[in-house]
Amino acid sequence: MTATIPRDAQTDTGTETRRSSRRTLWWARIVCLSVFGPYVTGSARTEQIAVFASAAVILTVGWTRIMNAPSIPVMPFLVAWLGLDSVMLIGVVSRPFDPGFYGAQPPSHALAAYLLPPALMVLTWYWTLTAYSQDLIRTVARVIVGALTANTAISLAQLVTRRVAVFSSLPRFWDTPGSAGSVAVNAAENGRWTGIFNQPAEAGVAYGVALLCLIYLAQRRQVRPLTATVCAVAIVTGGILTVSKVFLLAALPLAVLVTLRSPRGRVRVVVCAAAILGLLRVLGSAHLLPAWPQGAVSLGRFLNPSGSLATQYTAGRYGAGGSLGPAVVDVLHASPWYGFGAGGLATAYDSLWVEVLILAGIAGLIFAVVALVMLAFRWWCLRGVTGPAEWRLAGAVLVLAIGASLGLPSLTANRDATLLWLVLGILIAAQLPRSPGAVT
Repeated sequence: MTATIPRDAQTDTGTETRRSSRRTLWWARIVCLSVFGPYVTGSARTEQIAVFASAAVILTVGWTRIMNAPSIPVMPFLVAWLGLDSVMLIGVVSRPFDPGFYGAQPPSHALAAYLLPPALMVLTWYWTLTAYSQDLIRTVARVIVGALTANTAISLAQLVTRRVAVFSSLPRFWDTPGSAGSVAVNAAENGRWTGIFNQPAEAGVAYGVALLCLIYLAQRRQVRPLTATVCAVAIVTGGILTVSKVFLLAALPLAVLVTLRSPRGRVRVVVCAAAILGLLRVLGSAHLLPAWPQGAVSLGRFLNPSGSLATQYTAGRYGAGGSLGPAVVDVLHASPWYGFGAGGLATAYDSLWVEVLILAGIAGLIFAVVALVMLAFRWWCLRGVTGPAEWRLAGAVLVLAIGASLGLPSLTANRDATLLWLVLGILIAAQLPRSPGAVT
């Protein structure tokens, strides 16, 4: 005999599910907005506070739902990434001799950066227990597109006024209060304007994610054509103002490729490119565009490289006499298997893989590669299960993250890491499509 659920009970359950879904979507908006906040206390950013506080709530209050969930699809990734974090602790307990006498950085910085990805994976997976992945990604994508469009306005204000700190509180977005100097100030001297981002490379990744999210929203018809065109012009302009190689060499080609893979993709690429070029030409003819001599020189060097392409397009990181070589030689000589620990070396890493090698050695590299391979494998398995637009967005963001990792620690970098893992977590490491709230 089959039990009949009373109609009132069904109504109450449906209402609670809708309320829970709305709460989850607002939760996602708040976490995503926190990415664009300032440093608030010491070396902590708003995104770190929001993410780690959310993860703490899930691991305490939400423990019952976790235990009742049919599966935790992010578990293989979590095991591999937490293995990397564990190896980083070896050098903290017993730091090897540093033959280059670089010195160490505060271990808390690296630990916070490398605990952020698993925290975000748990967070995004938990969200999918009460809200559809499609609703979550649309919500996050709109916030990212809106925030980067606004950031372009800040960058343009910097360009027009020739003041990097165009408003008094802007330095709090670049670095900790009272810091000696910021990369954003040095970049501005070369005509590279970044808005709230401290480094042009970080801004380039963020603009790339925003552009891919905008294309997704347009493909899903979640944004009006005029609004999409205005946002596309703003995002592309902001990316160009950074003169970021990540944006120019990776994000723009990926955006074109993703658009071409969609229905009527060629028409969209041509129309969007014509709109951007036409608008810039009109503004230029009317003398409404501010002068950008230093940026134009930097962009000219990018478009017409001289010498080794590897040296030119990686800012001297790779190629003969690359800046990453000495630190790599030191770690391979002193502690090849587990590196120098979370304290690392007091030098710029400029690459995710060099950073992992210094912090956790070859063992850490193995864990990092395994974690990314697992994500890529799950993404491929979702082909035909998720929507084509969602599947293309996930793949493009994953490729962007891996490509950018050669020029900066993209998966652990300030702001960028949270943006990347939010999108990847919702689209790749979430539960397969099903009714929200249906935890069995």
